Amino acid sequence: MAGRALSGEQAARLAVRLAEAEKFFERSRRRESSRAGTWEQDAGRQLTAAYKAYFFFIRALQDACYKQLLTLAKQPAGDQSSVMDAVNNSKNLFHATVAGILGYTDWIADFREKRNAVKRGANFSLWGPQWDVGIGYVKTTAEGGIVVDVSQQAFRIGDLIQAFRQSKALMEAVEGYAKENPAP
Repeated sequence: MAGRALSGEQAARLAVRLAEAEKFFERSRRRESSRAGTWEQDAGRQLTAAYKAYFFFIRALQDACYKQLLTLAKQPAGDQSSVMDAVNNSKNLFHATVAGILGYTDWIADFREKRNAVKRGANFSLWGPQWDVGIGYVKTTAEGGIVVDVSQQAFRIGDLIQAFRQSKALMEAVEGYAKENPAP
């Protein structure tokens, strides 16, 4: 179509569509700069920050529980001790303990990968609907482009609940070990 002039009717339709688009963008701009729009943007940023922090706190809790197990067994619990040592090594003293928690090994491996993406600097986009908001990963390319990863499901409130359940189960396993192996 390049190089071909528009008919009067085509030009009129195009002008109407452009005017509609301009109105849409002006309404969007006004909405974004309104008090409600500002609050919504702030809430989105706060939710994104909370999700990022959650990945680190939950992961740190898993390692702290593992270190507690090591301490109870009078084993060295260094800074580098990780619950993944027990998950990945069937000869680890606590492999059976963590593997015995229903769904834990699959959950922690998946959770660790997601946390590592955050650790490497992945950003998030909010995913709707608003009643079940979640986050998806956004990557910035070397050229400055943005890639929104829709290949995996958004991380939603239900995933937070699952993390709390798995954390509770691990803490209960630590408590059970402590009761079965009282200090002399």
